[in-house]
Amino acid sequence: MKKKILLLLTMGLSILFASACGTTQNSNANEDATNGASPPTEERQNENEDTGEEVDQSKEEQDKEVIRLLEQQLTYMFEGASHEETGFLNTSTNQGFSLYVFEGFQLESEEPGKDIVLNADDKKTYMRVELLNQDTDWNMVEAASLEQLKVVSETVDRNVWTNDALLDGTIILKANSGNEWVQTLLFKGKDHLPAMKVTMHASKDGEIFSKMIAMALTIQAVK
Repeated sequence: MKKKILLLLTMGLSILFASACGTTQNSNANEDATNGASPPTEERQNENEDTGEEVDQSKEEQDKEVIRLLEQQLTYMFEGASHEETGFLNTSTNQGFSLYVFEGFQLESEEPGKDIVLNADDKKTYMRVELLNQDTDWNMVEAASLEQLKVVSETVDRNVWTNDALLDGTIILKANSGNEWVQTLLFKGKDHLPAMKVTMHASKDGEIFSKMIAMALTIQAVK
């Protein structure tokens, strides 16, 4: 009888010991599984949101880049009539801009900070382009321009464009000697145009200045 009781006690202790070991192993397994788990869902969401913002910013930058065609029809006004001619894309590596020029004109680098659009048939007809900083002191630029034009004539006409959306606020200075006509336009910079000084020369007044202004209005900075 005593032997049976001893045997039962021994079996009971064995079962309890086996259960305890099983519980410890399960606990360790759970800890290992937890240590190897993926980052919390909240962190993953934040990563996805950051990636989404980067994609959106990249898309916005791409949208801002404008692809210009090699040719484009340009319109200009002269004596109350509208005229249309084909312009051909030219790019300045000197100052980093592009523009459309009419047939017979070509863009050339003159010196650092200055490019010139030449008329192949008339060397006295040309347009000088100088890109300026947005925070340029325009009073100084205008004063210097006036002095340059006084070399042509002591009389310099000054006007500010107000009746054209593209040219609104642009200062235009004019002088002529009878044999030489000069116009200087000071563009203070808008969404569609960079800040710049454009000086146009011709041996006579007339349609040629309307054509040069039309070309100047196509200038865009190249990124």
